[in-house]
Amino acid sequence: MWGAGVAATNRTAAGMDPMSTVVDYFADDDELHRIRPGLRRTRNPVIRGALLDRMAEIIERQARLHTSVFGLDPIPDEDGRDLSVSLAYSARLLRIVANAEHCRTGGVWVPCGDELEEPVADLLRMFVRRGPRRRMLRRLWGAWYPLVGNEAVETIACLPVPRWWIR
Repeated sequence: MWGAGVAATNRTAAGMDPMSTVVDYFADDDELHRIRPGLRRTRNPVIRGALLDRMAEIIERQARLHTSVFGLDPIPDEDGRDLSVSLAYSARLLRIVANAEHCRTGGVWVPCGDELEEPVADLLRMFVRRGPRRRMLRRLWGAWYPLVGNEAVETIACLPVPRWWIR
């Protein structure tokens, strides 16, 4: 692990158990891998919204733990933005998409209050009125890429949608 010595020092100084932090981080990663297939299996917006909310919660925790586990982890292609910052952006984007899924049940988009919604508000409104998921995710990627970088927006680009479902 890059920066493991610095990370261990940071965890010790913060009063965190270094091994439990690492175990928690990778347990979260395992849970993310278990959740993703559920997104491929369902088109139900209530279930998809709940799964996306859970993914966002896990990634938020990983964002908080990342520096303790790996130390500083700058992304070279993103002007050195730390991966923990990109993880936090990923969680925010997932929350916005989860909110859009929840809104699909009523057919009306209700903003969740994140400023990252503003540049994509029209797209989210269209999606809530039953727009195709795949197309929406591609467009969200294009709109958010310049704002949060590739590492964060990749989370959205790689979200599974049911193959057998055109919408």
